[in-house]
Amino acid sequence: MLNSSDLKNMLPSMTHGKCVSCGSIIATDNRMKSEELLLSMYNDLPKDYWQELETEKSNSFFVELGNLLNPNQDNIMSICDVGCGDGKFLDCISESWQKFGVEPGKASENMINHEKITYFNGTLDKSPFRKHSMDIITYIDVFEHLADPIKEIKIAKEFLSPNGKIVIFTGNANSIYSRMSGKNWIYLAYVGHIAVASEKGLINALNSCGLNKIDVLNVNHHSSVTFPKWLFYLLASKLLGNRGNIPLFNDHMIVIASV
Repeated sequence: MLNSSDLKNMLPSMTHGKCVSCGSIIATDNRMKSEELLLSMYNDLPKDYWQELETEKSNSFFVELGNLLNPNQDNIMSICDVGCGDGKFLDCISESWQKFGVEPGKASENMINHEKITYFNGTLDKSPFRKHSMDIITYIDVFEHLADPIKEIKIAKEFLSPNGKIVIFTGNANSIYSRMSGKNWIYLAYVGHIAVASEKGLINALNSCGLNKIDVLNVNHHSSVTFPKWLFYLLASKLLGNRGNIPLFNDHMIVIASV
C-alpha cells in the first residue's frame, strides 16, 4: 500500500505551464500522460487518507454548502458527490437529499456499509446510476485532480436531470492571492493536482459543454489560514528569495452551472 512518501515520489510538486488566454495552470509532467496511473494511485491510497483531510471547519463548510444548494429543504432532491472519499460531505448535509456517492479511490468501509448513501466505487461514467436523474452533481476538491475536465463535465451532464446543476469547488488560479503567491502557492505542491482553473477558464469549459447559466462565488478553502498568517508566509518567501510554500487564503471558488 502507498504511503504519503510514495505518492509524492510518483507525483511530485507540479511542473506546470499557464494559459496566456485565461490564466489556468496545467501540469506539463508525466501525470498528464496516463489516466490509468492516476486511477491506480487513488486506488492504493492509505486507509487513513480521508481522515487526515477532515476538520471541524470542513464539516461546517459542508453543512453550509448543502444549505446553499437546497435552502428550503422542503423537497427531497437527488445529489451525487463525485470523488466523495469516505462520504463526509454527504454525511454532513441534511436528510432532505437522496444521496449518491462515486469514488475512484480505495473504497472505505464507511461507504460500503452506509445505510443512507448509494455508493459506487469507480468513476461516474461506469456507475449504474440512472442517466438524467441527478438534481445536483458535486465535485468538491476534485477538478484539480482531473486530466480532462471537459470530458468529465460532458459525462456529468448526461446524469443531470433537466433542471439539474453541476457544482464545482476548486482553487482559482487567477485569484489575487494565488497570483501574489506565484509558483510558491501551496496548491501547486499538493500531490495529484493536475489542472488548476481560473474563473474564466472554468466558465469557458462549462460553456463549451452547453452549460450557460453560471454563478461563481469566491470563497476560502476550509483549510485556509488567516490573512495575517498568509501575509507572513508571503513576506517570508520573498525575503528568502522566493522559497517556501505560501498557504491557501481566499483563493477558491464555488461554481454552480446549469443548461
